[in-house]
Amino acid sequence: MKGSVRVLCTALFFCVATTYGDCVSLLRETSSGVYNRTSSAVAWSGSILGVTKVDNSNLKALSFATYGGDLTQFSSDRKIADASFAGVNALLWNGSEFGLFYQDRSAQLFLQRISASGEPIGSAVAIAPNHAPSGDREYDVVWDATRQAYVILHSVVTGIDKGMWLTMLNTDGTVRSDELITVLFTAPASPRLAVNASGVIAVVFRRSGIFNLRVYDAAGVGGALQQVMNAKEVRIASNGTTFAIVGNAPLSAPTEIDWAVVDDHGTIVAPPKKLFAAHGVEIAPVSLSWNADRGEWALAYLDSRFPFSVVPGDYRLRRFTSSGTLISDSLFSPDTVLTTLATNQPFAWTGASYTSAASRTASGTVQPESYVIRHCPLTASAGTSVRSVAPGGTLTFTAFVDGGTSDQTYAWDFGDGHTDTAKTTTHRYDRLGDYTVVLRVSDSTGASSSSTVLVHVVNPRRHAVHH
Repeated sequence: MKGSVRVLCTALFFCVATTYGDCVSLLRETSSGVYNRTSSAVAWSGSILGVTKVDNSNLKALSFATYGGDLTQFSSDRKIADASFAGVNALLWNGSEFGLFYQDRSAQLFLQRISASGEPIGSAVAIAPNHAPSGDREYDVVWDATRQAYVILHSVVTGIDKGMWLTMLNTDGTVRSDELITVLFTAPASPRLAVNASGVIAVVFRRSGIFNLRVYDAAGVGGALQQVMNAKEVRIASNGTTFAIVGNAPLSAPTEIDWAVVDDHGTIVAPPKKLFAAHGVEIAPVSLSWNADRGEWALAYLDSRFPFSVVPGDYRLRRFTSSGTLISDSLFSPDTVLTTLATNQPFAWTGASYTSAASRTASGTVQPESYVIRHCPLTASAGTSVRSVAPGGTLTFTAFVDGGTSDQTYAWDFGDGHTDTAKTTTHRYDRLGDYTVVLRVSDSTGASSSSTVLVHVVNPRRHAVHH
């Protein structure tokens, strides 16, 4: 048997899990209450997962709860706002507390501080109320650890202060700075920003149909606006030094995700090019982040074989190196029936897993199903206790696997034209030489991981020396 699966179902709880390695991919249902609260943005404190929830009522009331890394709920749902304009704008952890950003019914942006235990800290604070609220304003918010400030890129669509603005907030919501970037942008502008480890800020937004970029140095001095990518939607993130920008190309067929790389001076060091093509006819990026623990980019995206207006698409995770080389591309959900569980919010990296809240509208129901998902990246390692053998001798190979989702399959290439598909296998080498053994492991979500080990087939005397 390739692995075992633990499934537990109750009226309010559904879990799909695997027993591979230390990290267990799973999902937990969070739908509850008369309005069937939908889980929304998540943030990871280092030990606590904060999860926001939105009531599926006309008021769109907001709640907050804390979970452990194993998705066990620690604190009960605590109401944060009696109503909201459109749910959650952002949830961030700033090192000591959560910051929940949302718009009230008049579309005014607010910050509600929340403790690590899930308790509101004071009352919600109106953010930059000098800019008139309106339902067509757009926001992106990040935490800048260097400045110890929230940074907001936002559009003001009408009025005397019309323009794209960059606003910095203290942790209590008071405004530190409020700078006009430009009065020229195309609505919807889809503003996005990222901050690197040195405090350099990169912002992108749509202008004349093309996404424009501006980079602010650590002193807050902005460079020139420049065109960077033609796309429907973009996401931007930093790996500490450079910024990656991904977007869905509007004219490609089949549709594709392009990407570009910009340094911290605003120089485009890698112009836009194809990263990968869609499985279907429509594709859209959801969230991009750099995972320093694993040295990889992680891109969550939606991919549908039909237009999104017909089918919402599969929610997928693509992992790739700093050069764009594919590591794996798989469904985000460990349950291959629930492929369309999706979100418009970023995921969180917990140190072992990519974690996200997601939902879907089930067939025949009015209210959506809602889940929190822990996606453990599939990682394979080829092991053998002995790497040298005399001609005619046999070696035992074992696939060690962490993360992923059952059922997993194994493919061995022993480098001499022979293969096998067992998790643990033996192989006899008859001729002298060095052989690269390749292991490839795949799981039911489409993820795959490869590993190699070099073995030596030597004469008996050299074999004895190696032992």
